[in-house]
Amino acid sequence: MDFDIIINETHQLRNEKVYMPSRPAIPSNEERIEYSEIPGRDGSVSYSDGYKDRELSIDFNAYDETNVHIKMRKINPIFVNAKTIRFTDDPNIFYKVKQMRVTDKERPFPSLYNFTVETVLEPFDYLLSGTYKFKAVNGDVIENQGTHYSRPIVTVYGMGTATVSIGAYSFTIENLNASATINSEIFKCYKGTQNIGTQVKGSFPLFDIGSSKIVLPSNVTHLEIIPNWRYV
Repeated sequence: MDFDIIINETHQLRNEKVYMPSRPAIPSNEERIEYSEIPGRDGSVSYSDGYKDRELSIDFNAYDETNVHIKMRKINPIFVNAKTIRFTDDPNIFYKVKQMRVTDKERPFPSLYNFTVETVLEPFDYLLSGTYKFKAVNGDVIENQGTHYSRPIVTVYGMGTATVSIGAYSFTIENLNASATINSEIFKCYKGTQNIGTQVKGSFPLFDIGSSKIVLPSNVTHLEIIPNWRYV
């Protein structure tokens, strides 16, 4: 089967005459488990401290009959500036990139470079559909499409002071003026480029596993949600 890698949903490397000789294996998600000994109790108590980043090496061949050195200089920034990657044989899933670094360059022929990209990924597999915005109104029930809780980006539309509930999580926006965005990924609240964190009280919302009911007051017309569904 032919496969390719897509970086930042923009660069499909086969179009750049950059190829993967083999499909890289994505490491499994690994949970960080902490253990504590309690006097008088058999064994230990364990608790989860989140998930570890994933590291892998991806091999590439770059081909250019004219000047393969220029080719390498042009594609290096693509890797350096990578924020997401996706493989064409698993098109509905993407990975968030923390680092991609070109190493081990070798030129076996004048028109060919072999090289490796050392890659660090965030712990989760993300659903591409989870990046699509949808509208929610009062009473809607949203089903988590992944296998782990997600951190959505929620834009609230309305006026005045409003308390919004998404499943078990509630927050209150004071002096809501047309719209405000609550970003649970980066723990920030803003309207456009303006930080409005002091106007928001309560919890950054999550979509827990299962269903979450939307509860809106009468002065909020609707929400726009990017759910960021993810798998472990």
